[in-house]
Formats: sequence, C-alpha cells, structure tokens
Amino acid sequence: MEYQHSEHQHHGNFSSAMAAIGSLVVGALIGAVVALLMAPKSGKQLRSDLREGASRMGERISDTSHDVVESMREKISQIGREAEEMSEQAERTAEEDLAER
Repeated sequence: MEYQHSEHQHHGNFSSAMAAIGSLVVGALIGAVVALLMAPKSGKQLRSDLREGASRMGERISDTSHDVVESMREKISQIGREAEEMSEQAERTAEEDLAER
C-alpha cells in the first residue's frame, strides 16, 4: 500500500513540474512578443528582434527540456531502487514466513 502512495506522489510531482514549465514558457513567449510589438521600431528591426527572441526562446526551451529529462531519469532510477528494495524485503519476509512454518 505504501508503494502505491509513493508511485502516485512521484506522478503528481512530475505533472506539477510539467505544468510549471509549460506556464513559464507560455508566459515568457507572450511577454517577449508584447515587448517587441510595443517598442517603436522599423519593420526590419522588429523582424530581427523577433528572430533573436525566437532563438533565445528556443535555447531556453532546450535547456529546460534537458533539465526535465535529467530530472525524470533521476526519478526513474530512484523508483527502480525503491522497487528493488521492496522486492528484496518481500522475498526476505516470505522466506521468514516459510521458515516459521
């Protein structure tokens, strides 16, 4: 029963992290576009700024997704270790129960 709670907790943490990252990306994108459109610039300069902004946003998204993937790998590894420990404990308990009979 404890394992199910732990598994559910890990899933909830991941979902929360993904929602936060999505909100951050959308907010940053909206802020960048509004700032560029509100600034008094020529069309050529505006297009250049938009390209640069898109490039920076792409780099941020890449960095963030790398961080998310690394975090997921760590969580998966942790869950695997916990599952192995639980399996070993269950095996020891079963052996003890059989020895008592």
